Amino acid sequence: MTRNKKIISGIIIVVSISAISLIIWQNYHGPVITNESPEIILIEEMVGNIVLYKNAEWGAIYEKDEKGTEIASLLILKLRELNLQAKCIVSEEYLQRMKEKNTILELVFKKPVNIPISQWIGPEDRSYILVDENGYRILKNVGDTLFILEDNLDEGLEAYILIGHGTVRVDYDCWTIKQEDSNELNKSWIDEIEKLLLE
Repeated sequence: MTRNKKIISGIIIVVSISAISLIIWQNYHGPVITNESPEIILIEEMVGNIVLYKNAEWGAIYEKDEKGTEIASLLILKLRELNLQAKCIVSEEYLQRMKEKNTILELVFKKPVNIPISQWIGPEDRSYILVDENGYRILKNVGDTLFILEDNLDEGLEAYILIGHGTVRVDYDCWTIKQEDSNELNKSWIDEIEKLLLE
């Protein structure tokens, strides 16, 4: 069992590094990732902190070790899978109330980065939306992200991922991962994260 866990951990780390490498080599460059620095950027060089909010308490859970790398890698991979923008605006005041009531995992980057996601943009909209060479959207200047694991306010935000832009974040964009060939949200990533947190 321990051997299997180590193998799985190794796979996650390899996939995460590959994902970051892909961002670099396909020119998804921003304040942190640039054409002038094409080397593979390690997770610990990108991630500032990971904070868990639960039961009106909070605590930093990110350590620069194997488990910390696994958690950060999984969160970044889920950001890459975003494909549906939801219609909601979350103010800083409302966000604080959410952190007090809901279960939220917050990923904070050391410096804002550009992140390619899985939402395809039609040619007619590419003049004002940043996309890659295949037409997939790039989220610009991402400073932090909030993964809503549990919505105790019953406002339908479970499995939503909030994206804060820049270094001074006032409002957040709301995103989700929609299941393929369905209008249902993919919530399986919540179980993946919670399982990893319990290990």
